Amino acid sequence: MAWLSLVQLLGVKAFVETTVDRDVRNGIQNLIMTAGLGGMTPNTVVIGFYDTSESKDFISEPDSLPSRRPLFSKLRRTQADSRGHIDKLPEIETHSNDRRITVDSYIGVIKDVMSLRKNLCILRHFHKLKRPSASSSPLFIDVWPVPPHPTSTHIEDDTTSMFLLQLSCILHMVGSWGGTRLRVMATSPSQILGETEKVQLEGILKILRIEAHVQTVILAENFENLTESEKYQSLNRTMKDNSQNTVVTFMYLPRPPPEEGQNLEYLEKLTVLSEDLPPTLLVSGLSKVTTTEL
Repeated sequence: MAWLSLVQLLGVKAFVETTVDRDVRNGIQNLIMTAGLGGMTPNTVVIGFYDTSESKDFISEPDSLPSRRPLFSKLRRTQADSRGHIDKLPEIETHSNDRRITVDSYIGVIKDVMSLRKNLCILRHFHKLKRPSASSSPLFIDVWPVPPHPTSTHIEDDTTSMFLLQLSCILHMVGSWGGTRLRVMATSPSQILGETEKVQLEGILKILRIEAHVQTVILAENFENLTESEKYQSLNRTMKDNSQNTVVTFMYLPRPPPEEGQNLEYLEKLTVLSEDLPPTLLVSGLSKVTTTEL
């Protein structure tokens, strides 16, 4: 009942499903496999990022949030009516030592989602999310559709790249986000190759009927000769340098390692890649979400 009250309080259109398990990873597996109603089964899983940031309870203390945001104004108006049920929600983890899930289990969840052929979105920095408002400077929704280690130049064959474009386009079409500009970043080691990449992306966007600006971004010198860790650091610096007026960033989620012993190293790379960015979605797409056959 508590989760149902929360969904109603937030104004989200959703079915509520719960499961009970002693292990978080097993519980998530059960939810993924059983969630849905008839033929309507979810194809996308959304989880939070595993980091050391202190969690904040925005539901219990809505007065600490800006009053101009309609969502939290609604929380204040209905808080008294829903307090009894909302109080029954699990307590948030206020410290990294309170975590109910280990690093290995968290990376295991990522692998489980992919093994079950579900799209995956990992959210980070969304406590900093601010809805676009009137601004003298243009505000951007940025898409970085190329993985840190690209294996193909044909992103139209890459389900993750297509899923990134679809998600960002949907957000851009929402009325309250109409004042933003959708920007697709074409990364390249040189200006000449960057122009080629830009033309390719513009062609794909035209076919998909997505209105977006393609911006060429030149990678650091000798990028290909850097170590893997240095590449993640370099990409992070490049994204930060181009994110001054960015509201939300959509980026490619690197594949997790097959060996469990590499889980901590993988999480550290994700942390470096997304550090100090605007609200960020790391995305993996395993299902085809676009078609040009109609």
